[in-house]
Amino acid sequence: MWKEYDLSRLGKCVKSLFNNTFSAQCDKQVREFIAAKVYKKTCGKPENLGLGQMEEVVDEVYQQSMERILKFKQKLKDFEPLQIATYFNRIVDNLIEDFRKASEKKPLSIDVTVKEEDDELELSEVISDNTALTSEEIFDKLVAQDIFEEFKSYVKGKELDLCDFIYYSGYSKDAQFREYPSADARYKAHQRVRERIRKFFEEVVNVSPSVVKIVIQKYKSEICDHIRFNK
Repeated sequence: MWKEYDLSRLGKCVKSLFNNTFSAQCDKQVREFIAAKVYKKTCGKPENLGLGQMEEVVDEVYQQSMERILKFKQKLKDFEPLQIATYFNRIVDNLIEDFRKASEKKPLSIDVTVKEEDDELELSEVISDNTALTSEEIFDKLVAQDIFEEFKSYVKGKELDLCDFIYYSGYSKDAQFREYPSADARYKAHQRVRERIRKFFEEVVNVSPSVVKIVIQKYKSEICDHIRFNK
């Protein structure tokens, strides 16, 4: 069991990546941490992730988690080791969960956030949670800020459909951003934009559901509200 002091030590190791002082001992500690997480998440059956046995699974999670944390080294380098370890822990958890879903041929982590229940399209889990920020969400806000411009570019030209979808799903079904010839046409437009969101967060970036929530809320506030109140 990794206690707080262990996470602090892990955080120091991860932080050493940022100034190129990562040691062989740190490499071992990070791999041991990942192995413990894999064992716990898979109930001792790492082969269920579809990547091979424990060694192969640890190697894959290790490589991808290191790549992801390094993308944000400029944002994280001034944070305390325990905070860095907390975020690294979330990266590892998300990777393991995505590998598990992929092995079961289920949608990846975006499906937790943008889901389809029968014929109903909802973003309720993305935009309806108004709880106060936790320490982990501080990191999520940094990540969301880092990818926001890329998200805006990715959905360029679909702003009206996206805003209509966001408002319809979580704010007001009556706040139309464009005229649709029929309810079915609106539904299909929402389906297309929902899939575009899903594709961005699965294929372009791979982040936690809470980061997705922040990006969507930011888009609603900065883009959709501007369009709505400046018609």
